[in-house]
Amino acid sequence: MNPDELFEATAQAMLSAMERDAVSGWGVIVYTITKDKVNIKTIKARMD
Repeated sequence: MNPDELFEATAQAMLSAMERDAVSGWGVIVYTITKDKVNIKTIKARMD
């Protein structure tokens, strides 16, 4: 699995979990760590 595929799978899992639990927050920060670098991406979720 390459870093982009890993990010997508992680993001989908986190967003699915947040859809089920209203008190879990309004977004997630995903850190993808490879041997060369660390990528940080922020995902915003529903805010209702």
